[in-house]
Amino acid sequence: MSIGIDLGTTFSCVAYYQNGQVNVLENENGCRTTPSVLAMTEDGECLIGQHAKDVITKATSSLFGES
Repeated sequence: MSIGIDLGTTFSCVAYYQNGQVNVLENENGCRTTPSVLAMTEDGECLIGQHAKDVITKATSSLFGES
């Protein structure tokens, strides 16, 4: 079995190759891709993916970075 990870600038995903077939894993929401987003709450909780995207789009203050 081979595993591939795509850490994209917009979305990320994980797939594996086994028995001549590629399978993309689903996240906890049943989606094959996850938004490449990280958010920290005021309490220090780290959020990732769609939940983080939902939180930061409603936030009153945000910090954005580019590489």
